Amino acid sequence: MPDSNHLAHLLSLPRLLGAYRSRSWYRLGLLLFCWLGLLNASWAQQDSLEPQQEPVIRGYGFQLLRGFVLGQGKEVAHLAYEPTFGAQLDIMPRHLISRPWLNAYRGAHFGYTLLVNSNGPNRILGTSVAAAIFMETHVLRRQRHKILFRAGFGPTWSSSPWDLNSNPLNVAIGSPITALLQGSLTYSTAITPQLWLRSGLVLTHYSNGSYTMPNYGLNMPALSVGLNYYVQAPTDYRRIGQRNLTVTPLTDSLPAWRHELKGYVVGQLGVAETFPTSGPKYSTIMLGGFLSYRVGLKSALTGGVEYMYNNTMKPFSETVPEYRGKDITRWAVTLGHDLHINKVNVHTQLGIYVYKPLAYQGAVYQRLTSTYEIMDRVRAGISLKLHGFSAETLEATVGVRVF
Repeated sequence: MPDSNHLAHLLSLPRLLGAYRSRSWYRLGLLLFCWLGLLNASWAQQDSLEPQQEPVIRGYGFQLLRGFVLGQGKEVAHLAYEPTFGAQLDIMPRHLISRPWLNAYRGAHFGYTLLVNSNGPNRILGTSVAAAIFMETHVLRRQRHKILFRAGFGPTWSSSPWDLNSNPLNVAIGSPITALLQGSLTYSTAITPQLWLRSGLVLTHYSNGSYTMPNYGLNMPALSVGLNYYVQAPTDYRRIGQRNLTVTPLTDSLPAWRHELKGYVVGQLGVAETFPTSGPKYSTIMLGGFLSYRVGLKSALTGGVEYMYNNTMKPFSETVPEYRGKDITRWAVTLGHDLHINKVNVHTQLGIYVYKPLAYQGAVYQRLTSTYEIMDRVRAGISLKLHGFSAETLEATVGVRVF
């Protein structure tokens, strides 16, 4: 059990520097895992599904999860291998995605999930309750067997966040409200045409985007087992004896698209905290522009430039000798991919710093952004900036198409 001196060491500024300089391959792996799953959804063939009357709820799911806390660094080593137990309820309503777009994504599952996790018996991490939205696509499917990839995100409430007096050991979660990012790979087999058994591997990450410190994050791999019930049997199950689904172009009711180059300007604003804990909040700003080239109904490739000013860097430039007096502004070039789902856009991006006088954090970063087209040429949403999947900041974003 860590003593008070050890805790002070964990929460010190030099220790924070060491944490950012370290590499968390689990976190980077989860990011790549989710990114590849979204690409799978984007590249998937478009299958023609038989017309049918749509139920209000397309299906339900329930899973039990058994896993453990991953000790990805010395900062959370005292929490490593704590057992976790979770229960997850899924609802797949019709209103989330129209039938034409559902066809475009090969009958993928879109829905809401409620996840309750009991994190370890020692009450340091307590219980978490998450409400998330998810997309689950087919990696492989046959008449009675499927392999499914899922990506989901949403807000989480934690019962036992860090508190200097009552819970000083929970340096993983620093606030009651955090964000959940979840990826899973699942095998599913039919018991009946409407009832399917499923089991697989689930990777879950909790973080508050550095809004409140400490925020070393909580990473939990788990095995899952459960059932899915579909109000109508999946189309591919009903096609008895047909080995391959018919592939036809989908044009009815879907927006027209063409290979086209578009230009956007983007602004982002966030709030973050740095060590020591319970300190002031700092603003973060990003201004940028990028080009987007549409390569398919669901996909576009992007590239651009970003200017960033993160005020949480000020304490480093003022107190750390090696960083004293350094400019905290940054410039970067970016490459990315857009996944289009009707008016929703999921943007995954890799950025490379080209100007970074204060050599804090790595040379590359990632962004995960979700936006919604609130009006013609204007999109708004949220964006999470990460370094090797260590969250730097969570920002509100607005983008305007200029050509």
